[in-house]
Amino acid sequence: GLCLSDIVQRSGDIVARIGGEEFALLLINTDIEGAAQVAQQAIDAVAALALPHESGSVRITTSVGVATAIPAQPDFQAARELFSRADVALYTAKNSGRNCWRAHPELFPALNAESLNA
Repeated sequence: GLCLSDIVQRSGDIVARIGGEEFALLLINTDIEGAAQVAQQAIDAVAALALPHESGSVRITTSVGVATAIPAQPDFQAARELFSRADVALYTAKNSGRNCWRAHPELFPALNAESLNA
């Protein structure tokens, strides 16, 4: 979590643990390009960590799912749908070989093609 909170520093942005090894980065007023930029920064920051292990240092890979929404008003169902879209994107990234980010494949197919070439 600490590594990620170094990246997400704007007032109102949040880093939250949502599972054992899963975190959510909630970025207010951020479009898909900005979210993709933060996703890549997160991947780079985690990759730079060298965690101690009994057999030496260990490198960690990161898979990131990116989804965006512009809510008209606070809406629990819209929040659940956004989380679901990010989860689909996360598993798309994991299935793409890990240590990468992917946007929701149906919503942003061109953006995923760009990330493959990065």
